[in-house]
Amino acid sequence: MVLIDLAQDVLAAAAVNVSARGMTVNRVALASRPNEVEADAPDQVGQWVRHSLDDAGISTRRAVFAVPRAEVVLKVLELPTAGIESEAELCQAVRLQMTRQLTMPIDESIIDSVTLPARGDDRMTCVLAGAIHRDRVEWYRQVARAAGLKIAGVRLRSGGIARLAGGADGPVLAIASGAETTDFVVAEHGRVLFARSVELQHATPELSLPLLRDEGGGDQEQDLLQRVAVEAKRTWMSYRVSQRAEDVRSIVVMGQGETAQQLCERCQAMLELEAHCVELPASLRIKPSLSDETLGTFLPLLGLGVRLEDGSKGLDFLNPRRPPDVGARRRQLALAGMFALVVLGGAGYLFGQNVIGQLEAELSVKQTRERELFEEYVAYLKERARAEHVQRWDAIDADYIGHLAWLTGRLPDPKISLADRVDMTLVGEVRYEGRSFPEGRWSSVSRLAVDVSGKVSDRSIALELRERLLETGLFTVVNRGPDVADRYDFELTTQYLSPDDAIRETDSVDAGATASEEETTP
Repeated sequence: MVLIDLAQDVLAAAAVNVSARGMTVNRVALASRPNEVEADAPDQVGQWVRHSLDDAGISTRRAVFAVPRAEVVLKVLELPTAGIESEAELCQAVRLQMTRQLTMPIDESIIDSVTLPARGDDRMTCVLAGAIHRDRVEWYRQVARAAGLKIAGVRLRSGGIARLAGGADGPVLAIASGAETTDFVVAEHGRVLFARSVELQHATPELSLPLLRDEGGGDQEQDLLQRVAVEAKRTWMSYRVSQRAEDVRSIVVMGQGETAQQLCERCQAMLELEAHCVELPASLRIKPSLSDETLGTFLPLLGLGVRLEDGSKGLDFLNPRRPPDVGARRRQLALAGMFALVVLGGAGYLFGQNVIGQLEAELSVKQTRERELFEEYVAYLKERARAEHVQRWDAIDADYIGHLAWLTGRLPDPKISLADRVDMTLVGEVRYEGRSFPEGRWSSVSRLAVDVSGKVSDRSIALELRERLLETGLFTVVNRGPDVADRYDFELTTQYLSPDDAIRETDSVDAGATASEEETTP
């Protein structure tokens, strides 16, 4: 953990290790803000903080920021014990009292409080309440973000001073001189009762204890010591006026060395109270070698670390005190019900999605199978159409021998006629009628053409031959070319592929006609 005191122009940081055995200071960093870094720009300040920590070899990411007294409104509230029966009522009472005393809107502030030790009157409860502007806490968040730190607390700097000052035997006045301000804190049992901060002239940021330097005495240094003693007396008087409490019993100077001892003597002479330099806890171990002046700068920070180590309560504006949530149980039950609803609904949704996924997978498989079967069926239809088409064509087969025999039987005697050319030609066509296959119908059309020519001794023989060819009705006969006396040239056409087909059809027609005549004869 790193403790950071971020004043206007000076950065003080201490990397500490807090454990059950105590707190160890591993590294420290002390740096002045460069002129090019604007104090109101959190991004620039955060980058400067990161650079300063890196230069000091501090790589810890968890950080606690110390808030100066000037940024916090502190009030000690006396609340009637009889009217406060719960933590919630105490927090509400503190918020109500602070609302009356704050100049800023209550919604724009963060309020934290700690209960002070009882002062002998059980009818009253004393509470130290602190308020800080919400934007200021957000500023520390932005600084930590820009510095790559994880902010763990925003604590009052005076709380660290009070923790080291102690005050187990009664209120003590602690004096802590910093780089820019001097803090005066009245503490009892390690808790703040009263605090004020004073900016004194001639304070230089280069020195951690500017008013308590171990340099040779001089008029200026003695004047500064005198001014600190005067401010200590003013603090003592302000505390006595504002608090109906036990008077301050002693003075503690947060420093070591000759100059700190001189300040103790000045304050003791002016306030007529016992004064001594702070005694560090035995559980606090400091590894770096620090001068008395530098040690004085880091003592308030180390006090915050000691408070974290022993678990004592203090003002923390990042994690303020909140009243118990009386509606938490009801909200937890509602959230549990909503969670159960979400779980059940989610389980149902996942189950439905799983079922849908399975059905979609099955559908995809069936669609794939359907496409495969359809392709196979289309291929089958193509093969069937081709086969049937071939069969239809194969069925168109003329009986050339039969036709030739039929024609030979009707030619004249070779002594008077000689056929010198016979040419047979078969013309066929296969048709399919229908919009789809195989619901349509196949049909075929064929025609046999026979060209026969020859010589005759007389024209009448050719005419007689033509009549014999026509009388059976098997062929239609057409003359080819002009009629000549010694030749014939006929073109015979028929739709019958075989003469037997024509004979069967003629017989069937004759049988039908005979039957019809018999039915009509009385």
